[in-house]
Amino acid sequence: MCIHRRRLEDLALGPREAGGSGGASLKRVSVSSEALRAIRWRHFPSLEEVALDCPALTHLALADCDSLGDAVRARPGLAWPSVA
Repeated sequence: MCIHRRRLEDLALGPREAGGSGGASLKRVSVSSEALRAIRWRHFPSLEEVALDCPALTHLALADCDSLGDAVRARPGLAWPSVA
């Protein structure tokens, strides 16, 4: 999945209900936004790679993304937000 939006400020992805299937087959995500401040994703068990180009990002929460490990990349010079 590739997302490029200038005015996107908040990106929350995951199942609507507890125990929902979420994005079981999603493996890679690339996000580019000048305004994105918060990312909250949950239940993406197959997610292996995340690439971020979001200079305003201050909050990053990734829950139940067990395959992700340390494969989160951000553009050079981006200050890392706290990862929950």
